[in-house]
Amino acid sequence: MGREQPKTAAAVEPVLDLAAIITAHVARSRFVEESLIVSEERDLGYILQVIDGARNWAVHRMSTSIWMSMGELRERCEALAAEHDAPLPNGDAGLVAAIARVHELEAREKVLHREFNITMEVEKEVFNPVIEPARDRLIDRILDTAPVGREGAVAKLRYIADARRCYINEEMEEPLAQVLSAFEREARR
Repeated sequence: MGREQPKTAAAVEPVLDLAAIITAHVARSRFVEESLIVSEERDLGYILQVIDGARNWAVHRMSTSIWMSMGELRERCEALAAEHDAPLPNGDAGLVAAIARVHELEAREKVLHREFNITMEVEKEVFNPVIEPARDRLIDRILDTAPVGREGAVAKLRYIADARRCYINEEMEEPLAQVLSAFEREARR
């Protein structure tokens, strides 16, 4: 009967936990039966110490691996921020490009969250300090840039009216959607 060997420290930890539970159970049942500790029970105690040491090693390896992946996450975040912080053209072309970059950046942020299983702590320490400034500069560019023509006006209005952005309160959603719809119909003509 073949046994699959654990390939990572994370896979070793539950195996060692199970071994410790079994060993502790055997030691406890023998102690209850004989009401004294003999050399075999002492051996079981040593086995428990070895298992505990191996488990601690596995946990240390996992935490080291997590910090190594946090370094990779930081590098990926820095590259992503630099890519989206590149200069933009002026006028409506820059406004449209900034909106496209924000959407792309948000999509790629989600990919990183899934890939690295980012916790709130990691988000606070690694992710946000690197990504947020680039995202905020793009959003500021969008909000501060006045559209020059119809293309810029429609793009900016669409961005602002997007319910996910929360720039508009509920009372304004419908009137803005109507205005946006009129602009879009006019743009198609």
